Amino acid sequence: MLEKVASETNSKQAWDTLRNSIMGVEKVKKVRLQTLRPEFESLLMKESEVISNYFTRVLMMVNQMKRLGERSEDSHVIEKILRSLNSKFNHVVVAIEESKGLEVMSNYKLNRPLLAHEERINQGKQEQVEHVL
Repeated sequence: MLEKVASETNSKQAWDTLRNSIMGVEKVKKVRLQTLRPEFESLLMKESEVISNYFTRVLMMVNQMKRLGERSEDSHVIEKILRSLNSKFNHVVVAIEESKGLEVMSNYKLNRPLLAHEERINQGKQEQVEHVL
């Protein structure tokens, strides 16, 4: 900040320089947020992606948006994750939606049953491969 106002000769010029600098930064934040919102809404879990990687990808984007000033509730993020999982999680998603209040659930509480389900799926695949061999 000091470098920006070092050449100014009076306090009004220094203030105007700082204000314009900060306003410019705020405009850049708004523009970046405008590009991140549709990216967030279009996120989908890839068929070959593991649940922990997908959670990381979603939460990284949410944290990026929060740093830019977005106010995002956990329930909104949880709903996004549930509706964007691939089809192998459909029945687990229904069970989670029916049994738990999404408004009070945290991202980490959501992650546990999905990880457990994925582990069961992978264990079943491994047993099938061993049976074939």
